[in-house]
Amino acid sequence: MSLQNSSYAILKTFSVRPEIFEALSEGYVLIDIAGNILYMNTKAKNILECDCDLKKVNIRQLVYKKDFAVAMKSFMTLIKTGFFSNYATRLRVDSDSTKNVKIDASVIYDATGIKPIAIQGTIVECLPSASG
Repeated sequence: MSLQNSSYAILKTFSVRPEIFEALSEGYVLIDIAGNILYMNTKAKNILECDCDLKKVNIRQLVYKKDFAVAMKSFMTLIKTGFFSNYATRLRVDSDSTKNVKIDASVIYDATGIKPIAIQGTIVECLPSASG
């Protein structure tokens, strides 16, 4: 099953059409448990400067190197607790620059409500603080 088919299968489970996410003012991403981005709306494509429809993108590729350990710990906390809010981090983007972002995310579970199958979240670019 292709990544695109996976994302549509997950969204179909909830009777959601991906086009609905284009209306959001934030970037929206759908990620499998391994960290592969399955779907991203246009705003997320602009923030992250990549397109998962054109190439395979794993969230680990985007994590700022110095923040990697903290990001992976936060990812595991997300899987354990089911959500996080206002998670601030730095991401590397295709232009080789770094962007400060805030992420709100939640876990999507299988039909039993026990096994995590995906993560969905919104991403907003933040301006760097004046102090650096």
